[in-house]
Amino acid sequence: MKPRLAFYACGGGYGHGVRALGLARVCRDLGASVLLLAPARLEPFARWAGIPHQAPPLEPPARPDLREWVLGRLRAFRPDVLVLDVFPRGVLGELADRLEGLAPRRVLVTRHVHPRFYEADGMDRALGALDLVLATEPEAPALRGHPGLRRIPPITLVQAWELSSPRVGFSGGILDLTGPPRILPAALAMPGARAVVAHGGYASYYEILQAGVPAVLCPRARSLDDQFRRARGQFGLPLRARHEIVSSLAEVEGALRRLEGAAAVAPAELGGAREGGRSLLHLVERGEIPPAGSLPGTPW
Repeated sequence: MKPRLAFYACGGGYGHGVRALGLARVCRDLGASVLLLAPARLEPFARWAGIPHQAPPLEPPARPDLREWVLGRLRAFRPDVLVLDVFPRGVLGELADRLEGLAPRRVLVTRHVHPRFYEADGMDRALGALDLVLATEPEAPALRGHPGLRRIPPITLVQAWELSSPRVGFSGGILDLTGPPRILPAALAMPGARAVVAHGGYASYYEILQAGVPAVLCPRARSLDDQFRRARGQFGLPLRARHEIVSSLAEVEGALRRLEGAAAVAPAELGGAREGGRSLLHLVERGEIPPAGSLPGTPW
């Protein structure tokens, strides 16, 4: 029987869905049955990736409604593994007292999160219910003693081999990712761009890093994320092509002029989706977490 993996990614941005879909693509290609539970805005990404997707009926959902919706979807799918992204208790804390019964195995995929997040009531129980924690950026201190902690590279939806040439009719211009997405997945347009403008959230930053294109980053203040540190390469992976960091969108035009003529570098595979997907299937098929040290080293 095929392993069954459900991915819960109902957070606020696109990074949650990108990580879940990147892992789901690998698991599906390795023979698993997968399901993504994520907001409706992720549907175009899921359709491109060919991953079954179900969205909450309301956005934003009320906590009781989201709880019942998630429980119903999981009862119907009956996953061997539930993969939660960033928020181990659910995006509204709606799963705080139910993690142990949701699936035989439970996994958390993390990016950088402000340490105070783990001070919330019930977080110790939620972390204790996890079999495996896949850290794709430097983990918070509260996670460092977790027996299932494994560090992997960042996860992208599009892989480096898919960036050999632009495939969405975009060539020679500036790819602006600071507003609503117009090209999905945006990474496919990066090989044809003169430069990319982005805020420095998880998804856009690592897509730029992977594609090797010049970029202008305008980080925003976030309560749990730290786009400023990511933009400066302080999470261990600085951008590989020329780039500038600005403090406001009004400064973007000047930064782009200074980048005029900057060359791209060859795409590079980060490998997080592949390593993370293999770790998930190891957990299902062998009933144990991947041995420590079995995955490639990371910069943090």
